[in-house]
Amino acid sequence: MTELKLTSPAFIHNSMIPDQYTFYHENISPPLRITGIPENTQSYALIMFDPIAKTPGFVHWVVYNIPKEIEQFEADLDKDSPVLDIGTQGLNGKAELGYRGCGPGPGPAHPYHFHLYATDLKPDLPQNLNAAQLRDILVGHILAETELIGYYQQT
Repeated sequence: MTELKLTSPAFIHNSMIPDQYTFYHENISPPLRITGIPENTQSYALIMFDPIAKTPGFVHWVVYNIPKEIEQFEADLDKDSPVLDIGTQGLNGKAELGYRGCGPGPGPAHPYHFHLYATDLKPDLPQNLNAAQLRDILVGHILAETELIGYYQQT
């Protein structure tokens, strides 16, 4: 069995996230790739968050009900649609649907964690979940998890 891994053709782990994926520029979601599907996986869930913005961090994106057959997310997914070809978008830290790009204030670069969970849950969770609600549902259903971390600094 291979290890669950999340990568992006737009940036490598622990490197800077390109401007177009930030709130200050095009504010589009980055392309992502999933490899290493654990046995018994039924669906994936993804939470993107900045652990040092506000307290206890700021959630930028929630996507779940991602079928196990999905191996990639294209860039610029529709922010206004709760249901996409790749799954269901939940509510970000502003209680808005969809992706909200990196947007730190002046100062040092912030880390943005794209946290992927492989689960044994069928992809039929309800719409409009936020990250806290999703994490509660995932308890006891996570088969594997991984992170892709990118950084962004306001210039």
